[in-house]
Amino acid sequence: ILENKMRILTVADLHLGRTLSSLPETIDARLYEPRAVLQELCNFASQKENKIEAIVLVGDSVDSAQHFWLACAQLEKALQHLLPHNIPVVAVAGNHDAEVLSRIKKYLKNFPNFHFLGEGGRWQRLSLPLKTATVNFDGWSFPDSSYADNPLRTYDLPAVNGLTIGLLHCDWDGAPDSPYAAVKAADFESLPASVWLLG
Repeated sequence: ILENKMRILTVADLHLGRTLSSLPETIDARLYEPRAVLQELCNFASQKENKIEAIVLVGDSVDSAQHFWLACAQLEKALQHLLPHNIPVVAVAGNHDAEVLSRIKKYLKNFPNFHFLGEGGRWQRLSLPLKTATVNFDGWSFPDSSYADNPLRTYDLPAVNGLTIGLLHCDWDGAPDSPYAAVKAADFESLPASVWLLG
């Protein structure tokens, strides 16, 4: 599909706003808090020698709606850091941030490098020119804190030329009655996306 390698940094379950607990006293919890991890990811991505072309957040980037302002501040700082390096951030919502991520998108509307896909549980495609090639990102977001169906059943975007990457937060190999978008490996066969990034 691509003549050259492409490096995309993928993160799931970051849970901005969550406080760590039950760590041994010998470990400095501040180094492993979600905001510290996000900053470290941005530092890594912005180093030219790492050749990161995009960052993808595959759900549960924010722990809950009550952490709206905290998450806004931390994501705003991350986007400001990445902007001069021309590194976009593409995100879908999981069950924890289903409601809050769409609000954050509105708050971050002045950042051209932030792209939120699949709002309201509808599949959405973003064609994004990266350094190596243009990539089609097909994303679906949780419309609420639970979703008792298989979101791949509504994946109706047409096949297109070039690389298509699917983004989905789901319950891999989950039970049919799972409230967290259960999917099976066989469900991905014959879909337009040739690569999947899952949370």
